[in-house]
Parts: sequence; C-alpha cells; structure tokens
Amino acid sequence: MPAIGMQPGGNPACQSLIRVRTRDREQSIRMDGNGSRYRRGTQRGGTMTHFFDTLGHGLIGPKRQRGRVVVLALGMMLALVTLAAFAGVASAGSPVTLCFYGGENGQSVQGTKAGGASFSYWAGIFKARLDGGDLKPVFCTDINNSINIGSGTNPSCYANSAIEVTNAQVACVLQHYPPAWTLGNLEAAARQAAVWHFSDGITLTGPTDVKNRYDSIVADINNKLAGGQCNFAENPSLAIEPAGAVNYLAPHPDGGFYASEHPLTVRMMRGTLPVANKTVTVTTTLGQFQNNSSTIAVQTGADGMAVITLTHNAPGAANISASAVVTLGVGTRVNPGATLQKIVFPAVENFNLSATATKNWTAGASLIVKKFHDRNRDGVYNTGDEMIDWRVRFSSDGGTSWSDWQELGADGTEVFGVEPGSYQVQECTSESQCSWTPVNPNDWSWLPTTPSLITVSVTADQGATVWFGNVALPGLRILKFRDDNGNGIQDAGEPGLNGWSFALTRYQDGEWKSSGSGLTANGGLLGFSDLPFPFNYRVTETNVPTGWYWSTPVSQELWIGQNAVYSMTFGNLQPGELQVTKEWYLNGEATTAPQQPARVCIKRTGPGTPYQTIAPTDGNGTALTADSNGFYCQDLSSGATFKNLWPGVYTVTETSPAGWTGPSSIPEQTILSGQSGELTLRNDKVAGKIIVDKITFPSGDPTAFGFTLTGPGGVNQSFSLTDAATPYESAWLTPGSGYSVSETTVPAGWTLVGAACSDGDNAYAPNAITVDPGKTVYCTFTNAQETGRLKVLKYNDLNGNHQQDPDESGLAGWTITVTNTSGLQVSEKTDADGWVSFNLPPGTYTVCETLQDGWQNTDPDDGSLCKEIEVPAGGGSSPGPTETILTIPGRGSYKIEFLGTSNNGLTWTYRVSEQPGASDLSHWTLGLCAPPSGWSPASGVDLGSDPTTGVSGIKWNLDGGFSSGEFTVTFTQTYAIGTTPVAVKDGKGDGGVSTAVGSIAGPDCSATPPAETKLGNRQLGKIIVDKVTDPAGSQISFSFELTKPGNIKQTFTLTDAQDPFDTGWVAPGTYSVAETVPAGWDLTSATCSDGQNTYQPSSIALAAGKTVTCTFNNTQQGKIIIEKVTEPAGADQAFDFTANYDLDGFSLKHGQQNQSGWLQ
Repeated sequence: MPAIGMQPGGNPACQSLIRVRTRDREQSIRMDGNGSRYRRGTQRGGTMTHFFDTLGHGLIGPKRQRGRVVVLALGMMLALVTLAAFAGVASAGSPVTLCFYGGENGQSVQGTKAGGASFSYWAGIFKARLDGGDLKPVFCTDINNSINIGSGTNPSCYANSAIEVTNAQVACVLQHYPPAWTLGNLEAAARQAAVWHFSDGITLTGPTDVKNRYDSIVADINNKLAGGQCNFAENPSLAIEPAGAVNYLAPHPDGGFYASEHPLTVRMMRGTLPVANKTVTVTTTLGQFQNNSSTIAVQTGADGMAVITLTHNAPGAANISASAVVTLGVGTRVNPGATLQKIVFPAVENFNLSATATKNWTAGASLIVKKFHDRNRDGVYNTGDEMIDWRVRFSSDGGTSWSDWQELGADGTEVFGVEPGSYQVQECTSESQCSWTPVNPNDWSWLPTTPSLITVSVTADQGATVWFGNVALPGLRILKFRDDNGNGIQDAGEPGLNGWSFALTRYQDGEWKSSGSGLTANGGLLGFSDLPFPFNYRVTETNVPTGWYWSTPVSQELWIGQNAVYSMTFGNLQPGELQVTKEWYLNGEATTAPQQPARVCIKRTGPGTPYQTIAPTDGNGTALTADSNGFYCQDLSSGATFKNLWPGVYTVTETSPAGWTGPSSIPEQTILSGQSGELTLRNDKVAGKIIVDKITFPSGDPTAFGFTLTGPGGVNQSFSLTDAATPYESAWLTPGSGYSVSETTVPAGWTLVGAACSDGDNAYAPNAITVDPGKTVYCTFTNAQETGRLKVLKYNDLNGNHQQDPDESGLAGWTITVTNTSGLQVSEKTDADGWVSFNLPPGTYTVCETLQDGWQNTDPDDGSLCKEIEVPAGGGSSPGPTETILTIPGRGSYKIEFLGTSNNGLTWTYRVSEQPGASDLSHWTLGLCAPPSGWSPASGVDLGSDPTTGVSGIKWNLDGGFSSGEFTVTFTQTYAIGTTPVAVKDGKGDGGVSTAVGSIAGPDCSATPPAETKLGNRQLGKIIVDKVTDPAGSQISFSFELTKPGNIKQTFTLTDAQDPFDTGWVAPGTYSVAETVPAGWDLTSATCSDGQNTYQPSSIALAAGKTVTCTFNNTQQGKIIIEKVTEPAGADQAFDFTANYDLDGFSLKHGQQNQSGWLQ
C-alpha cells in the first residue's frame, strides 16, 4: 500500500533525506537512509532534536513542533513476522523450533489419495511443542511426505520451521473437531482423516466404523462452512519499520560526527486490523533509545503502532529486535521443510512473537539548496539578490520516488546530508504541487529563472550546491547586447554588455516619474520587479560610450498591464572595417601591379536594415560616395581599407584591368561589430610566348636572316637570327590566334628548306599560330645553301640480281637516313611506292637503309647498306601548304587539300570540298608551269589559262550537284614539290565577286630534276630440322648434312631431346637435307613443308619470307640371342636350330650363343 507522503508510482526505498537548521543559521549535516531530519545541537556529541514523520503504511500522521511540519521519508522496507491472512500463504518472520514427542490416540485407516492411489496409514493425535512451550495435541497434513515423530524420551526436533496458516476447511475442522488428549482411538482417527480430506484430498474407505464417523465430520464441516459457522482467525504479525536503513552522519567541525536520531515504528497487526494496547519489548546492540537505554518497552496504540527513536554519533551497525507474547489462532500450521509433513494446531497460547531490523550509521555528504530573487532574470545569483523561502524535494533514483517537500526557511538556504551519488532536486512551482504559497508577494506571481528540476552529483569530499532563482511579477528584464551583425536582434553568439546604464520611468499623473535605474551585469542583464501596474513604462539607455552606435531605439516604451514578465532588448555596436589586399600574378608567378588599378566595390546586403546611417570611409577617413547601385568603391593596386562599416554581410565586386583575370567569385564578407575583416584578391595574367630558332646547312653559318612576328593587338616585332645566335624570344603575348612568323630576308644562295612551329601539344604553320595561355610556341626555320633534292627508292630485289627489274616493286615503311660530313642527318620512311624525298643543300651524301629482320641487302651488294650520291643545286623548291581554304565573300568557303604523290612520284592527287553553307562551284584550277607532257585532257577538264582567275594550268569543270571529290593528274616525269597557284569559281553568275585565289603544294616544273638512287633488298627464308625417335626421347645422336645453293655443305647432329636445328636467315633457293642412319635404326619417314608446299628433303625450294620445317622420324631395331644349356652341364652334344631370320639354320652346344643381328 502506498506510504503517506509518497508520490504516486513511488517505490519504497531504504534511504531518504535530512535537513539541519540551527536557530541562527543553516548547518551542513548528513542524511540518514530513513529520512531523518536533523537540527544541530550546540555541543559536540550532544543529542540533536529530531522532528520527523514516518512513511510506510501511513498510520502515523505528521508530527508538528514549533508550528512546523518536517516530512522526511522516501519509503520504507518492512520487516514482518506475519501470520498471513490468506490460507496457505507463508508469512515472513522469525523461524521457530518444532519438536515431536510421539503419537497419542488413533488407529490404522485405509483410503485413496487424490490421484487414485490406495493407502493404509496410522491416523490419530501427535504430541508437539513450539519453541519450548506447552505440549500440544496436533494433527498433520501433506501425507505424501513423511516426518519423524520421535518419542516422549527421545523427541524429534526441527529448527528453522516456519509458522503459516492452513486453509479455511482445515481450520474449521480444528475449530469444531480439535485434537484432544481425551479422544478415543476411533474419534482421533476420524478427525485426522477429515483433516487429510480437506488438506490432501483423500477419500477414506475403512475401517467402516472410522469411515462412518469420518463421513459424518466431513458433511458437518461442509454445512458449517456454508452456514458461516467457521471462525477463521488470522494470526498476529510484528514488524519493525524500516527493516533496514542507513543514516548518513554529518561531520562535526571539531572532529567526529553530530549525533543522529533514527525514527523506528513498531507495528503489530492481525491481518489488516491493528493490535492495540500490546506491550512490545525492543532492544538494540548499538545506540540508545529515547529512554537513554538499549532496551525499551512500548505499548501499541489504537493504530497498532508505537514510535521510538534510536540515537548514535559514530559509524556502526545496530541489530534491533522486538518481541511480544501472543496467542496463535486456530489453523496455525508449522512447516518444518518442503519435503516433510506439516503440523496444524487448534490454538497456541503464550507464543513469543518477534521481529528484527538493522540500522547503519555512515559518513555522508552535503547537498546545499539555495533560493534567490533573480530580479534581472539572468539565472545567476548576483551580489545583492535577496534569498527567499521556498519548498524543494529530492530523488536519488531518477525521479521514481521522492522525499516530502522540504522548507528552505527565510534565508532561502538548507543543507542536507545525503549519500554520495546523483540527485534530482526539484523546486515547487504551484500550490497544487506542494500545498504551499510563497510570501512577498504572497501568491504564485513568481516566474522561475532557472530550471525547476536540476540534477547534481554529490561527492563525499565537496558535496554539491543547487541554486534556484525566481522573479516576482510583474517584472521587467532589460538585455543589453553587442549587435555583431547590426540587424537589431540578438543572435546566437552575440554577447551581453555589462556596465551600461539605464533609467526606468513610468507615466503617472500626467508626468514621467522615475521608477529606478541601474547598470547591466552578468551578461548584459538588468531587472526590475514588483512594478506597480497598470502604467506605461519607458526605458532609456544613458551614457553611451564614444564610438558606439545604437542598433535599436535608444529609448523604448511598453505598457505593463498585468502580472507578467516583460522584456526589452537594446543593441549597440561599433563600426568595423575591411582590409583588401591585391595580389598580381603573371603566369603563376608574383609580379608588380599594372599601371591600371583594379576597382573594388562593397555593399552591405544584410541582415536587416541599419538603425542608424553611417558613411563608409577610406583608410584616411575620407567619406566614400555610393554609386547608383549602392556600392562604395575604391581603386587599388596593392591594398586599401574600407572603414566605418555598419556590421553585417557585404557583397564585394572587382573590375580587373584589361588583360587581367580576377577571382571567378568573391565570397561575401561578414564584418562584425568593432572587428576588422581581411580579404585578399588575386589577379592573374596568363600570357604566352613565341621563340624562333634558326638552323642552317651547313651548320653554324654566320649569315643573318630577317624575321617578322605579327599578331593581334598590334603585335609587330622584327628581328634577325643566325644559326649561332640565341633563339629569339618574344615578349609576353596575349593568348589567342592570328600570330604569324615569317622569314622576310633570305640571303642570296640560300633556300628555306623547312619551317615548323609547336607548343608541345599542338603543331602550327608559321603563318597561323595560336598562343594558348601559359604556352610557349617554338618555331624552327631551316635554311640550306643552294638547295637540291634527293629521291631514294627502296625496292624488293626478288631475284637478288642487285638491280630493279620491271616486276620488282617498291617497299613501304623502310627508314632511310641521309648524312653528310658537315653533321647533317635526316631520316624519313618510304611511302607506299617505296619512295622518299629530301630537300638538301648541294653536296655529297651517304644514303643508308635500316635493315629489317629477315631481309638481305642486295643493292649495293657489298653488305654496307649504304650508297654515296651527289646532290646538285636547284633540285628542289619550297613546298607549298598541303591544305588551304579559299573564301568567296557572300558565297562561302572551299577547302583544297594536297593528298600526296604516287606511282613513283608521277601521279599527284588533290581533294576539293565545299564547306557547310557554301554555294556550288563552277570549276577549280590547279596552276602548272607547263601542261603535262603527253597528257590528254579528259571530259570536263581544260588545259591552259583560266580566263576568270588568270591561273594557268588544269581546270576541272564541276556539275551543279558537286560537294566534294578527289582529282588526279599523272606526268611522265617527276617534279619537285613546290608552290603552285590554285583558284575556285562559284556558279551563280550573278555578276558579284565569284572567285578566290590561293596557293598549295604542287609540281615545280622549273626546278632541276632531283638526284635519285635506289637501295635493293631481298627477303630471306629459313630451314628448321627436327628429330623424332621411337621410342621417344632417345639420346642417340643422328648426323645430318645440309646442302645449300652452290653446293655449300653444312653438317650437324640431332637427338630427339634436342631443340630443332635452325639455319637462320638464308637466301631463297634449292636446298637438300640428308640423314646418316646409325646401326640398329630405321628411317621411318622424312617430310618438309613451308605451310603451303611440301618438299622432299632432297629437293627443298626455299621461297623468300618462308620457313620450311623438315621432320625426320626414326625407329630403333631389335635382335634375338639364343643360348644353349644342357643337363648335365658341359655335354658335348651339338643341337641344330632353324629360324625365319636365318634360312641356313645353326647348331649350338652347351654354353654357346647365337645372335640374330639387328632385326626390323
């Protein structure tokens, strides 16, 4: 049942809270586990007066003294010696000793048990004694168990027996048919059998006379139960409450501990009814009762309880016992053990009922609770805040159970002794919660300013202090804060400002009257409470420091019309600044600022709108003027400062000088009150360069060559170079296309033989260079004196006769290298026809091939792979572009491509393509120095001069559906690749501009024919010979002879285990391979094949590029040996033999042998 004062849902516990108060001040004292409350005595070791209420089955009301109620307990554990009010239910209590002294009257009976089993037992009266009391006649139950009943001279005793109660039916039998010394055997047996009937469910079957009496008793008991004639009396119980508890002693300042009283309740009940006016004797092993003795006799009151106090002043444990003499009622059952029979009594007079409890005293810790009037609602006790009385309570189990509400007193401070650990401390927040009302004001117009529930950890060495703050209503709280972002609202992280002064006035009787003033403290707070109402109030900020601005109105009004808490917020700020630093980088490296500065602008974008207007200034304090978009701007090359900025978020923009790139995006800048922001803006200029190098043949020539570099933005640079000079390096160039490098001065006797440009990733023509950011384009111009031209043909000398025959074609993809004694070396690969061309200075050159595997050089036939040749002057000309695009204004663009030469340099191929959107061409013309000799024009082709363009050469006429096509012209002699004019004409015929002329690579008819030479090669083959034996893997060596063309012999040997024989690369021709077969072996087979053709080993036609594999298979022969043996040994008799391998036969005597020789 719930204890008085316990919260709903609370569980009993073994510890509670105490408080200590002296007449003049609070004192930190420890708390006992039962919830004793202490008042400090005046002398060390003196008894401390205790005022308490006891919780636990709530039969004692609060005890009052000096007009105050002190409620202590969290809950109690009960120690009961209870004879339970419910049949068959064991009661908790002190054990007893049960002794048997044998049987008395009775006889044997028969029957069946509840499960149907038959039995034959002696039934009657037993003699028993409880705890040395009077000898009593008893019956037994639980006949499925056994028990030793002893004898009068040798009793059988069972210690630790439990007193219980039996069921109502058995108790009714004991009431109306009890065991008695005067009963005869039949009656004693019948009554015992009736007890078994109701306790164990037996049915008696004999003897007949006993059964008849048994049936009569059972029927009578059932009638009495139905008629309410059974008086089932519950047994008394005795308890000391609490059964176990801990008092936490408060340390005394002079050493030792204050004496601690512990309240105890002795309770005697009979079922649910109190037992009044009963004397109970209580003893303790430690401490003293209120009679200054370790033993006290008390009498239970009308509620069945008696209250005592136990006092002690040092750590230790007390064992407390209580006893009272009682009579046990009808139906008392004694249980000696789970496997033994139980004994039932009709009644037990003069039984000594007892109960025990324990009490521990131990050193504790201090929990101090304080309550203050928090007028400025800052949740912190400030000097000058008055302390106020209040009510609090505690929980040590997470809020499951609570102490009663505890009063703090007028000074708002109370000290409690508690066990170290975690506690929840809760203040009262309403009258309905704690049945109490605050004073001054004497109502609940109070507002908590701290959490109403606080969890603390109490340690043994330091304890813990809990502060609760409240403010009386109506109240006004003023918050002064530093408005870091200037939005007029206190945001997270914006601190309060202490020491700022405010004046409070109210409008009354037609004038503003002072209602107080003060300075902010503890995080910018200032509070006023108990304000008269209803009135209009005004709060004014005074004495604002220099350099600070208001972000909220300096004076604010509000109407206080009810009992509530009101708030006002005042924000102030200091201007901030933004320092901007400029950095300049050229191609990733720091550089100086350009002459033209960058323009940097800022604009505040929020949050909110500034309450006051202040003008930003530059670093010198000069006010800046906003542009039409509200931006304040400065021009800067290295850095600048924007000062006097209202705090907030600013957008920053930059306009970079021409040719410079600024940041892709500039993050918004947050300027805080009184703070300086820093921003670095980097500008980059990524330029490129062109480097021009001059190479001459012969190398190192001091002749100077003139150049011009032009490009967008007016770039025009002229310079000269020699081969020995350092390459020319341009200034930094703005990235883009349209750059051009040309060799403007070529001295007499020199020819430009090559010009190429590249940045490492892209190749450009010198007249169409694109400079990418950060890239350097390298251009190389190669000049040679009196340039000649060399053509080299690489051919397949099929018959190896060291000259090219009509059926022997060129070889493509062979590397040809040309060198001279001046160090010139150039390599090229032959084209599809085997030709390669070189433009070279006149002189003597060595032409060499790079021999490929499987080939033999035949021309020249000296094995040198090289020839010397004289290159005359004029044998070459400067090649024109291989691609050009001609544009006719208003008509479109047309691409002309030179695709190269073929047919030993006689056939020239071009492709013409109309670009997207271009009108159809009428014709195009390839300029020539002279018409091709012996060339007959085909249909649609004209020779001569084109009258529309003036270009003389070959004109191809095109139909209306033309868009792209290839065109060829074949000459009877080779020409150098030079530069020829090319022209296109559209077919509109509308009188507008319809032609365009350019240049492209073409035949240079005026050039001296180039020098030519040839290099011949013949492809080789090889022969592989493999040996296979049966049995496999034979180690026998077989000899071979290879005969090459010209009757050249080569011998070698093979075994089956060896790798096949490889001739290596040899010239095509007729070969033969012959094997010398060892004795005892047969040549089984010999075959040769190149994968397409099969040959006899004696005649192998090895073709160019082929590999012939010959396999020789050999099988080993056997022999037969016959030996003659006689018995007796040594006989001289000859024996004749015949054999199919020896037609003549043979004779053998003892010990002789005949060998057949090798047999196939």
